[in-house]
Amino acid sequence: MLLLRSGACFFSDNGPIRARLQAIAERGLLGPDASRRIANSFAPVLRIWAEVLSVNGAHDAICGFGLRDVAHDQGLPVAMVLWRDGARLAILGAGAVVSKLNDQHAFVRAPEFDLAVGDVIEFGIKHPCTTIDKHDLIFGLDEQGDVSVALRTFFG
Repeated sequence: MLLLRSGACFFSDNGPIRARLQAIAERGLLGPDASRRIANSFAPVLRIWAEVLSVNGAHDAICGFGLRDVAHDQGLPVAMVLWRDGARLAILGAGAVVSKLNDQHAFVRAPEFDLAVGDVIEFGIKHPCTTIDKHDLIFGLDEQGDVSVALRTFFG
């Protein structure tokens, strides 16, 4: 059995851990090789994909995940990629923001993108530990983005 004490050690994040590692690398106190490894070795890998369920105009969407599905204690999820009909349509970056979560929905504002019902948005997580404990299974993807493994989680 594999035992992980912290999700951030294994999955990294799109929030405080990532920011701290980048700050350590930028200070350069451990030398250029160590700084380069710190900056490039830890990449966030835990994602939530959610369908756009409703749009209010072209730039405001309600997506199908919420407080029950994702951590919010260290910040809201980060909108990363817009998918349409199974193809990557756009990298969202700072052009899309999760403005709030309710129990089962996420509210996304994307003024630079035209969102449509049925689109899928890929979100990064700011606190993997408290996201992982909300799910019985975590799916691992291969290089092509196909599910290659299902990992059961246990908490006690």
